[in-house]
Amino acid sequence: MNISKLQSIGTERAITFGLIAILAVASISYAYFVNKTVLHVVDRKDVEEEIALVSARIAEMEYEYMQTKATLTQEYAHTLGFKEVTNQHFVTRGSSDVVTFRE
Repeated sequence: MNISKLQSIGTERAITFGLIAILAVASISYAYFVNKTVLHVVDRKDVEEEIALVSARIAEMEYEYMQTKATLTQEYAHTLGFKEVTNQHFVTRGSSDVVTFRE
């Protein structure tokens, strides 16, 4: 065999090895990204279910709040010991950082 034929065989082997390496990297990358995609879809489903549960709990709490708010009246507050405020003082902020009472 002459030298040019040997060089041609070496070049063909190098090209074949390079193509096999590229195919292996592409296959591994494909498997990795498909796996990540499936995991993200599953995580998204779990998060959506959790959001639905939290939204339902918030709706329940809002309903409880509205029910409780409807039961609060002046008469009920008086039975608990609260009294009407007769001498009101309002706090204002002047040009300084000191908080004072305004009468």
